[in-house]
Amino acid sequence: MVAYLLREWCVMVPLIFHHLAIGFVLSYPAVLTPAITGNSTRNGTEVQATKGEAAWIAAAYSMTGGVGFLILPPLMQLYGRRFINATMNLIIFLGWIIIAVSPNVSTLLVGRAIQGLSFGGLYICSILAGEYSHPKRRGFFVIFKITATSIGELICHGLGFNLPWRQMAWLASIPAALAALGTIVWPESPSWLAYKGRFDECLRSFEWLRGKDKEANREVKELITAQQNLRNMKRMKKSGLLTRNLKAMKSKEFLKPFTVVLMIIILTQVCGRHYLLAYVVQIMISFTGDKSNAYYYTIALDVMKILAILTSSYVVRIFKRRALLLHTGILASVLLGLVCIFNLLVQKGVISVTWVTPLLLILYNIVCYVGVIPVSKVLKGELFPIEYKGLGTSVLETKDRTLQDIEFEFIDMTLPKNELDTAVDSNLLAEKRLQL
Repeated sequence: MVAYLLREWCVMVPLIFHHLAIGFVLSYPAVLTPAITGNSTRNGTEVQATKGEAAWIAAAYSMTGGVGFLILPPLMQLYGRRFINATMNLIIFLGWIIIAVSPNVSTLLVGRAIQGLSFGGLYICSILAGEYSHPKRRGFFVIFKITATSIGELICHGLGFNLPWRQMAWLASIPAALAALGTIVWPESPSWLAYKGRFDECLRSFEWLRGKDKEANREVKELITAQQNLRNMKRMKKSGLLTRNLKAMKSKEFLKPFTVVLMIIILTQVCGRHYLLAYVVQIMISFTGDKSNAYYYTIALDVMKILAILTSSYVVRIFKRRALLLHTGILASVLLGLVCIFNLLVQKGVISVTWVTPLLLILYNIVCYVGVIPVSKVLKGELFPIEYKGLGTSVLETKDRTLQDIEFEFIDMTLPKNELDTAVDSNLLAEKRLQL
């Protein structure tokens, strides 16, 4: 039993490193933007950018994310899980190298855009965790991966106040490199091997991961039988790839999970998780008017987020997922509304207490990461049948990147033209409306 658990961890550790790498990628604009838009001592180079250009650099990651979601899932279905894990991590690694040596704004844009091609990796990692791990430990591994993302964000925000942005880029490249190298020890996914009709290899891979006990034998037989039946049905209905995809999109088996996951994606996107990561430092400075206090509030937000995710691993087991998603979603919306109200009252001079607004934002973040985001991650990895995972991932996550694009472009329209406080107000109010 211990040996098989260690083998599961051999697969999960590279996935955890990938999420750690994503944490650096998501939070890096909070380090880069202040350094290249002002007379920062952390810049140390000739690279200077306007606020508009900095917003484009932050948004470049999500702009190419849609392309990545169209490319990576079909490659995952064609070439397997090991190939896709190595590919998406090498893409992130290449982007960091380009950013670290970039001499101008254009090269920074290219580096961030290249990293965006890997953004489908978050959803793919949920699929991999579902296929490689035991059902009893699946939720634990998913929560652990999300925690790794938050740890990456904490490291980036914490060290970003002291390290130059180039050094931070070199440091951030390490988790992606380790995640790609870790793929060497993997077997191929039993689910993918069964999907491809390689049933003998599927059996060997499953036994390597889970052993030969009665439960494992029953599970692998069910997996192989289901895929054999599916392949027989496909032989009876021969058609081109485009035709099959169009038929799949009209089927009840595709439309039901598609609708549910689409609503989940919209909910997680309008939580403002990417907006907060990219601009958390500027937001806290706007709330407090003090850079040193903003630093402590930023670190507190990251630390409390990690604790919230760890807590969610137990909360998800106690409560039903739908009820948890509904109640935490409503509470998060109320808290975000209070953030907007208190920030407006401080700006208008009605109240002079500046610590209430950042604490409400931290509490809002805790609620999101206790219920909304972890539950959404688990559901996204489980709802689609294996034959629709590639197609469903491509379609839905392209919509996810479109929403994130719109979000960052809205920031781009408001931030360069007005004061930061006005931009923060308008964006938080927009998030509030979308959540409702």
